[in-house]
Amino acid sequence: MVQYVVNGDPYWNPHTDNRSKDGVDVDATRIVPLAAIFGLAPG
Repeated sequence: MVQYVVNGDPYWNPHTDNRSKDGVDVDATRIVPLAAIFGLAPG
């Protein structure tokens, strides 16, 4: 996921003294199939 942040607010960190600047946020998620790695087939 890639998003551009405009006028970021301190909602998730209300005790901060400074305000976030505009910028780009890049997030990634990786899914690891643990059952397949350990040989635990469903069923």
